Amino acid sequence: MLNYKKDVFDKTKTVTEVEFHQIYTQYYSQLYYFISTYIPQHDWAENIVQDTFMTFWAKKESLWNNSNIAAYLFTVAKNNCLQKLRNKKFRLNIISENTIPEIELNLNIESLLSFNTPPQTFRDIKKTIRETLNK
Repeated sequence: MLNYKKDVFDKTKTVTEVEFHQIYTQYYSQLYYFISTYIPQHDWAENIVQDTFMTFWAKKESLWNNSNIAAYLFTVAKNNCLQKLRNKKFRLNIISENTIPEIELNLNIESLLSFNTPPQTFRDIKKTIRETLNK
């Protein structure tokens, strides 16, 4: 069993399906919460979480030594959110459903762009979000 307290990849071996399931179980809720902060529709947020894990699985063999699992997953999730928020069809759909006002979508993009370097822990991410929103 992997020791996820270290949260680092070991380049000497690839992630097995069992280890992937453990990572999925450990990070799913945190990623969903992070994504739903910016994209409040359940289905879209869940799709982005799934896309994040699919990217992780597809690139599991090319990840570098001492890569932080949480930082990698949250960076992929952030990029997936940005991609979705910048998509015109998605924006028109979400605005037309009155799910979220356009100004809030723009603020969500700005908040996500403020993550210049990937935070090391979920706690750091929440702190950065709070600081950004309080500015």
